Amino acid sequence: MNLLTSYKESGDFWRQNPQLTLHPDLQEFYKSDKSKGKQLSSRLMYAVVFVCDTSEENKFSNYFIKDRKFLVSQEIIGNAKFNWEEEKIVILIKAIEGLLLTPLRRSANNWRKKLEERDAFLASTPYTMENAQELDKILSSTDKLYSQYERIMKSLAKEEQETQSRGNQQLSLSDKDEI
Repeated sequence: MNLLTSYKESGDFWRQNPQLTLHPDLQEFYKSDKSKGKQLSSRLMYAVVFVCDTSEENKFSNYFIKDRKFLVSQEIIGNAKFNWEEEKIVILIKAIEGLLLTPLRRSANNWRKKLEERDAFLASTPYTMENAQELDKILSSTDKLYSQYERIMKSLAKEEQETQSRGNQQLSLSDKDEI
């Protein structure tokens, strides 16, 4: 994703990524920020990217999404009770995901979210005589689900490797004939 390489606590997201102000939803958010130097929207955009980015560049990408959101809320936004479900935040997340994630990366992220939800469900469900058979069925399908996820991740690794040029530089959209 590469947006995280410019992150500094006092950094300016918009100065580092001015092209993103061209997206209608991001442009509206940018223009609505009346804080000095657009500091509030800059900090929030870094937070959104930290939550959306599951690449190796994001040192927090292995955290469960819930834990990542909490960490980002507390450390970047400065509000541990930040509402990630607020409509304007959901719009920003969708815009960033749409702009920066390939369809395969989005699919991998969706798989991961569902597997995290599934793991949380299993961890919170007590094993009883009434539900033992159903839990066993769920548990027995775990290997199949993770095998499918692993295939997606291998395809993603291949895709991401193919988009790297010599010197480990990310190819531009024009280099990849996408514009």
